[in-house]
Amino acid sequence: MVHLQTFSSLRYAQCWEDADILLEGLDINNHDVCLSIASAGDNTLAMLAKNPKRVIAIDLNPTQIACLDLRVSAYQHLSYQELLEFMGSRPSHRRLALYQKCRDFVRLESTKTFWDAHIENFECYGIGGIGKFENYFRLFRKWILPPDSIKKNHSKFFLKANRTATNLPLSGKLEYKKVERAYCLFLFTQSYGRLGKRSLLFYVCNRFCS
Repeated sequence: MVHLQTFSSLRYAQCWEDADILLEGLDINNHDVCLSIASAGDNTLAMLAKNPKRVIAIDLNPTQIACLDLRVSAYQHLSYQELLEFMGSRPSHRRLALYQKCRDFVRLESTKTFWDAHIENFECYGIGGIGKFENYFRLFRKWILPPDSIKKNHSKFFLKANRTATNLPLSGKLEYKKVERAYCLFLFTQSYGRLGKRSLLFYVCNRFCS
């Protein structure tokens, strides 16, 4: 594992690409040497599962290497249920204890330093939920998505409606436009994009939502 001391904050606590499509496209065999951007480590480990000759993970951000390093230890020393809890995919009150089971087996001291400083965060969200991008979606759920009490009806309305719908009453069309604009502004404009990505990596056209 190689890293350059360029970035300092965790951008992605989990990978958001589809690993199945990645593996299908690469068609890895046991003679291949694979080069992977580490990110949170999920795609790198997916490549490793195909049994290539070697997988090399690199990243400009040392905190992403810390993600991969801890994941390797977690895969090796936690049960499946424990891993789900540790990642944040299942509720848990024992994430600190699970971390202690993995901590002594990580390869880099910088991994311990990073995760020791973020215990409170991963106790709450799991190690797969504390990146900037994951926090971005928490903000989306809190401020953009409707309350649970109306979410079911809201979702049905949003999925059925479309821009050219002619059978919606005027009030329905206005409501749809309001919801569509909120989603669009939060997910696709550069100003809100900075909440989830570095502005250098998030170039979009603000006129798309004008």
